[in-house]
Amino acid sequence: MAELVLRHKAKTAGVSIHAESAGLSVERLGQPAAAHAVTAELARGYEPRAHVSRSVEALDLVSFEFIVGMTSDHVSQLKQLMLPSNVDKVRHFMSFVPGRENEDLQDPYGGTVEDYDKTLDVIEVGATTLLSELTL
Repeated sequence: MAELVLRHKAKTAGVSIHAESAGLSVERLGQPAAAHAVTAELARGYEPRAHVSRSVEALDLVSFEFIVGMTSDHVSQLKQLMLPSNVDKVRHFMSFVPGRENEDLQDPYGGTVEDYDKTLDVIEVGATTLLSELTL
């Protein structure tokens, strides 16, 4: 959802970015977006694209200028995979959500459409702040 929202906000603002979603867990590898995620996205006017989950690859860690982890555990794992000179590229998504910097983004997987809506609320705020930082 974060990739979709960030891409949408960038396009709306006329900003060119390249964003990709990748995970650290292999349990949902190769799966499409959750049906409730798509429902929540469509209800807000987003245009979901065909999505298949993939894992973070070594090339991602060096080729992307900016890497965002959705939880503090993700950030920690990503930094462990990085060269010491690149760890500053990794940021916690919630650091872009004012007043919630010390929280983790709640994963709604397996929850209701309402759970996805609540997560989407947070993602929209964070994506707006992230995009403004990327375009400074």
